[in-house]
Amino acid sequence: MFTKVSSGLQIDRQNCCGCGACEAICPMDAISLSREKDGFSYPRVDNDLCINCGKCVNVCAYKNDKNEVARAGQRYEPVAAYAAARTSEDIMRSSSGGVFAALANSILSNSGAVYGCSWEEDDSVLKASFRRVNTVEDVRSTLGSKYVQSDFRAVYSPLKRDLDLGIPVLVCGTPCQIAALKAYLGHGYDNLIALDLICHGVASPGLFKEDLQKIVGAERKLVSLTFRSKESCCSANHVSYGLRGQIQMPDGCIEDLEFVDPADSVYYYLFLSWISLRDCCYRCPYAGGERPGDITIGDFWGIEVTRPDLIKGSGGILELNKGVSCVLCNTAKGESALREYKGDLLLERVRYEDAKRFNSNLTSPSKERVSHRLFVLVYDRCGFRGVSRLKKILLLRDRCINYTKSIIKKLLLR
Repeated sequence: MFTKVSSGLQIDRQNCCGCGACEAICPMDAISLSREKDGFSYPRVDNDLCINCGKCVNVCAYKNDKNEVARAGQRYEPVAAYAAARTSEDIMRSSSGGVFAALANSILSNSGAVYGCSWEEDDSVLKASFRRVNTVEDVRSTLGSKYVQSDFRAVYSPLKRDLDLGIPVLVCGTPCQIAALKAYLGHGYDNLIALDLICHGVASPGLFKEDLQKIVGAERKLVSLTFRSKESCCSANHVSYGLRGQIQMPDGCIEDLEFVDPADSVYYYLFLSWISLRDCCYRCPYAGGERPGDITIGDFWGIEVTRPDLIKGSGGILELNKGVSCVLCNTAKGESALREYKGDLLLERVRYEDAKRFNSNLTSPSKERVSHRLFVLVYDRCGFRGVSRLKKILLLRDRCINYTKSIIKKLLLR
């Protein structure tokens, strides 16, 4: 008989990030992650197999000591902060400055292993899953933002095996995934370089799959997807949001997916509105708390305001139209690794205050919207069709609010 994991491991949805570490560490295979009505996966335990060893509780990223330090609101200061960008044209495949790609290529050239997130086929659409990357060409499949919760479970064991063999390992994931990995490993490894992302929160994989199936259609198969593009943008740090990709037709031909505006996608609209995030994301202990990664990477939002002197055309060397990354070295090991494996990265030292000024998720979690509880209720009870109707209502509401604001602004300027 399967039941929800005891309260010692999972109190409620607010205290489970879906990392799967409990499933990976269970010696009896008594735990499995099961997708529930909100489209997210949560652990369930087979009581007939459970031996009450407590390993699942000890490995939980929301129970370990480091998380408690983060929860306490301890002031965070990185060892060093940088603005960074690759010189290679491969930067155009990345969402911002291509830091992960540069480090990954360098690690691979030094006989190391890289673990990153890529798309894999899932019922004619795509699923974000982690895998071991073995070649520079494979690295390209892991580039670009994937605005959906990814599956980390398959890499716990092989990643640990690589570390135990003494292989240099680079892994990049959300802060909760990196915290879960370190708890699973049980102790530090000198040959592990962990990168965590400046994360806004993860949205429902179940909703993502249903929305893609509606967009793609029953007779076609999605083979590639991107949420952000640098095409036709004057600034890569103000990228074009929207779904782009390729689909395989019934006759086997590959065609471009017609561009999908975020407002036309149930999933994308709710994600960008911060309505459909996992419950724990609104209380993320790593947004403003102690970072679990040796290095933190993300977009350097607002660099044209805080450090215009670094931008090409204003005396600097970084090309804003190709993307600029924010890089925070949280440990001395992280800073050393950045210097050793930077490859073709251009690095410019900056103040942490400049890096976080327009990066709200470095100081606090994404704010829970009033509509989030309504979304959870509707999705639980009415499924995708109900959420589709809710999205139309919320979109109309937002347009009315924006129109009213524009009218008021014009009146005030008269």
